[in-house]
Amino acid sequence: MREREDKSARRAAACFVIGALALGASFLAMTFAVAAVPVVCLLGFTVSAHRARRTA
Repeated sequence: MREREDKSARRAAACFVIGALALGASFLAMTFAVAAVPVVCLLGFTVSAHRARRTA
């Protein structure tokens, strides 16, 4: 009986760790996605301005 309790406790701990890692990874991905938006916008604006200056 004690072995089964040990196993379920270990499984619960593993699930908790995996869930925490997944949450951390998704949080990091969201942070990078939000941080990338202004960079991409600035890059696109710079490229379009450069093209407009070259054609004018």
